Amino acid sequence: MKAIKISNVAWLPQIGEHIQSFCNKIDVDGIHAPNLYAFFVNTIQFGRDVSEFWVSFDEDNKPKALAHWTISPPPHIGTVYMGFLHSWSKDKQAARILLDEYLKFGEKHNAVWYTYNPISPAHLRYLTSVLKKKGYTVKDTGIFNIVSRRVA
Repeated sequence: MKAIKISNVAWLPQIGEHIQSFCNKIDVDGIHAPNLYAFFVNTIQFGRDVSEFWVSFDEDNKPKALAHWTISPPPHIGTVYMGFLHSWSKDKQAARILLDEYLKFGEKHNAVWYTYNPISPAHLRYLTSVLKKKGYTVKDTGIFNIVSRRVA
C-alpha cells in the first residue's frame, strides 16, 4: 500500500466514481460530486503547500482511498483540518496510510491541533483508535455540524 499526493488534475477522473460514492455516503445537501470534484481540482492546481489531496493505492496501483486536508484559517492558529477521508477498500491500511500523511502534514506546519469531520460513528471510532495508538489525545468538542437553507 502506498499514498501519493495528487499534483496533476488529469489523473482525477480515475476516481470519479469514488467521489460520487462518497457524496452518496455523506448525503449532504449542497455537496454534490461535480462540486466536490471542482473543489479537489482547485486544491490540486492552487493548494500549493496549504491544502493537499492524497490517494492511497494497493500493490496493483488501484486507488483505494482519498483524503483532503488543509491549514485552518485564523483564528485557528496552529491547526490543520482533514475535511475528507473516504476509503472503499476493506483493507484499513488504505485509510491509515492517508492518516499518517495527514499527521506528517501537521508536523510540517507545526500544528498543535488536528481537526477532523468523521462521516459516521464507525469512522470516528477508527480515527480515535488509530490516533490513540499513535500517542495523540482525542477530545470530542461537542460541536455539531448542521446544514440549513431558506425555504422559498
